[in-house]
Amino acid sequence: DYASSAKLAKRLRGSSVLSVRDMDRDYLDRVLSLASFMEENVDKVSHVLDGKVLALLFLEPSTRTSASFEAAMYRLGGRALKVSGTTSSVQKGETLEDTAITLAQYADALVLRHAEMFSAQRVSEVVDIPV
Repeated sequence: DYASSAKLAKRLRGSSVLSVRDMDRDYLDRVLSLASFMEENVDKVSHVLDGKVLALLFLEPSTRTSASFEAAMYRLGGRALKVSGTTSSVQKGETLEDTAITLAQYADALVLRHAEMFSAQRVSEVVDIPV
């Protein structure tokens, strides 16, 4: 229902998700329930992210993941800022952390796709937005 979905959405706001291991079964079930509610009530949620920007930092190729986050942002009223391995200053030697700090200046949250273990954890320690 709307009330429980709104309560969960409020709880999730501002929190990072660094690994699926961060979620227990109950938490994951509630997130999927919220997603189902949102899908069934597009008219109620189509503007919940108005004015928000999601940085997509994909330093390894990914079509489905990148496209799904970008489409979700547009459907919810937000915008996506895409940076890939070929367009990032990481190519010039900038660290992952420095790139994330720069993107955090323009975005409300950051999605990271990176081959190195614990890269999301490293990024979350240097930015003040959810990862």
